[in-house]
Amino acid sequence: MSQVESILDLRYNLAALAIAICSEEFMLPDEALSIIEEKKFILGNEDLEDMLRLRDQGVTYRELAEIYNSTDSNIHHRLKRYTKKRTYSRQAK
Repeated sequence: MSQVESILDLRYNLAALAIAICSEEFMLPDEALSIIEEKKFILGNEDLEDMLRLRDQGVTYRELAEIYNSTDSNIHHRLKRYTKKRTYSRQAK
């Protein structure tokens, strides 16, 4: 990676941090980056794994919904589908 690319990455990260801090509602850094890149923010498997870990620690669906800017029912259904998909893929191996 060249120095110019590193500087641009740093600028994107700083801009995303500024957007997340200045936002009136809680915003994940990935959401802020998606605003800069003009892309739709999509939760990935890593986010879903984090949600499962938080659930194991006692975090409620409502609390997760606030963190991920969603609804508690949406979080519940996403995690249910993800765990089902993960279970099937592990059994297939």
